[in-house]
Amino acid sequence: MHPALAEAVADLVPPRVTFGELVARAGRVLAASPAAVWALWAALAGLYAAQEFAERRLGLGGEGASPTPALWATTVAGDVVAVALSGLAVRRWLAPERGWRLDLGFWTYVALAGLASLSFSAPDLLGVTHLLAATDRGGPGEPWSSFAELAFMLALAYPLARLMLWPTARLVGDPGPGPRGSWRAMPGAVWPYIGAVVLPALALMILVSAPARLLAGLLLPRAAWVPQLIEAVTLALVEAFAAAAAAVVYRQRARAEAGVAEVFD
Repeated sequence: MHPALAEAVADLVPPRVTFGELVARAGRVLAASPAAVWALWAALAGLYAAQEFAERRLGLGGEGASPTPALWATTVAGDVVAVALSGLAVRRWLAPERGWRLDLGFWTYVALAGLASLSFSAPDLLGVTHLLAATDRGGPGEPWSSFAELAFMLALAYPLARLMLWPTARLVGDPGPGPRGSWRAMPGAVWPYIGAVVLPALALMILVSAPARLLAGLLLPRAAWVPQLIEAVTLALVEAFAAAAAAVVYRQRARAEAGVAEVFD
């Protein structure tokens, strides 16, 4: 290929995002967040704790619960509020001039991102997980049902990650990209983004949440709410890091800005 043509093509292809760079920049975004953004994550932790309490009181807890109207209500309400709080944080990072207005762009983001979030709960809401648990529990097929659920989530994560720029653009008021533009802009960033969401979440669960819950169970055996609170805070931190990683990817891919760490310029 002619050098001039190669250079022109290179300008059209976004640079590859590395996993380490994305994790580091997302961490810097969180560290530089103002108190108002951390208040959103505190509210999200409270939401998760309340949702866990409600599910236990209504008998909805446990893997493979039957898809009752109460399960639908708690799952949908929890996902919508979580997406809304995350959206406010992402807007504060990427478009602080838009403030806290709940405008059309915000509600469009909540609708699109909320549907994406709910799609991961589809096996539970549609009763697939309940059927697998009922037929495979205690039998040799149980590991395969767990593998099927994991494969479903990974298969769903890829197209949703490639479309992630679309709802964020509506949220921050940018003219684009739409679904096609997001799909074309995300190659090279999809798997680093998925890894930046999944691997830190697993590390936080294994290295922090699990030991803390075990310690709380030993020291405060009668305070059942303590492990629930620890889990709620852990889930909120996971959500916060995922939102920060999404903001980093958006600023590079949708706005073609390499210096994504300077979110608060």
